[in-house]
Amino acid sequence: MRSNEIRSEVRTPLTGDRRQFIGGSDARTIMGDDEAALLRLWRKKRGEVEPEDLSGNLIVQLGLATERLNRPLAS
Repeated sequence: MRSNEIRSEVRTPLTGDRRQFIGGSDARTIMGDDEAALLRLWRKKRGEVEPEDLSGNLIVQLGLATERLNRPLAS
């Protein structure tokens, strides 16, 4: 996948606007002790800053590529 394809997949109708819900990574940030990360998350959820572009991150790419395979395992 090219990075522009990954970027378009991040906001699909299935996942929706990630500002509208708390995901697993968000929960980790909320429960953690990194105040700067918590403030960044708060600003992202309020729409004050754009979320970081993770389309070039290998872990994100692997997650997107295997999402359909992993979904049944998580339910």
